[in-house]
Amino acid sequence: MCIHSYKNFSINEKNFNCHLDKILNALPLDDNGKCIFHSEDIQWKQEQSFISHLKNYVSICKENLKKIDLREVHFVSEKGKTHIDYIDLLADAVIQESHFHQTILMKGESKKIEINGILNFQECVFYHDVIFDNCQFAYDFKLENICFKNDFGVLNLQIENSVFEYYFECNDLVDFSSNLTISGCIFQENATFESIYVLEHNFEIMSNEFLKNFSFTDSEINALAIDFSNNIFHANAEFNDVAFNAVSLFNNLKVLSKLIFTGTSERKIFYSQTHFNIIEQDIQGQIIFQLTNLMLIDARDLEIIKELEKVGDGQTKKVVVGAGCVKYRLMSPDLTYYIKEGHHYLISEIGNSFATYFTAHNGFNLGV
Repeated sequence: MCIHSYKNFSINEKNFNCHLDKILNALPLDDNGKCIFHSEDIQWKQEQSFISHLKNYVSICKENLKKIDLREVHFVSEKGKTHIDYIDLLADAVIQESHFHQTILMKGESKKIEINGILNFQECVFYHDVIFDNCQFAYDFKLENICFKNDFGVLNLQIENSVFEYYFECNDLVDFSSNLTISGCIFQENATFESIYVLEHNFEIMSNEFLKNFSFTDSEINALAIDFSNNIFHANAEFNDVAFNAVSLFNNLKVLSKLIFTGTSERKIFYSQTHFNIIEQDIQGQIIFQLTNLMLIDARDLEIIKELEKVGDGQTKKVVVGAGCVKYRLMSPDLTYYIKEGHHYLISEIGNSFATYFTAHNGFNLGV
């Protein structure tokens, strides 16, 4: 009997201790008394045909409509291989606080690899790269509070050229210190990124197509470079309560609905040099800035944004710069004057006339 006791268990289900030997007879035990699933002896697991036992367990659970319980399992590659290529086998399983000891490499060659079940990596630890390339995810895909550990170099979380037919969630990446790349993917349902705290390296969510809502909230990115370029947003997209503390790229975006940047008093979105190169034809919807620091956007890009402010009216305006935005490099302190009702139109007109005169004669853009 395996001696492993779960860190995460349900009192109602009474699943405190490893119970896999009740489903699979005569599971091999290592020298420490742990079964082939919970043993941390990588070489021993490979020699004992870990993959065969895993396939057998998953098959029995599916045949008997039982929960596939893979909590705290240590996953290894097949003997003779250097990477884990069987993630499709884990669809619909409980994968919580599990450890992956080799590179995950799921790469479709002539056609996409189909994963026909929910994949939910919750509090998992990865010791090598995680790569999904040319895959088709038919159900939810979730990354929650995952961790990358490697003493010898920077690891990569890389998802490319894949299709997500259902919900995509990436949440609670705290002190995340690996490269993250999500590129060339199609998201057919909502895509949500929440509580992402990146310490360094590269952060790229680029050249994707989002058919439903996109949400990026409550996050701080301190990466070497941040790139959201070439994304296509078919439905509403939002960046809310976030701070981008590195060079950021938002070039060549296509917006077919609303793209909304909403800062807070603590986080005004942009805190380093930002490139926001867009063209009018690509903005079929509307870009809205609220409580956002725009003064760090490249001067030429900011001028285009200001020009697009003048295109359209009301809901048809290409760009709306709302309340609380900072779009000038030097600002005078706020002063409050009490005026008679109806005079604010006159004062506004005088202010705008002076700003136009100042800009024309001095060459500096003065905003009111």
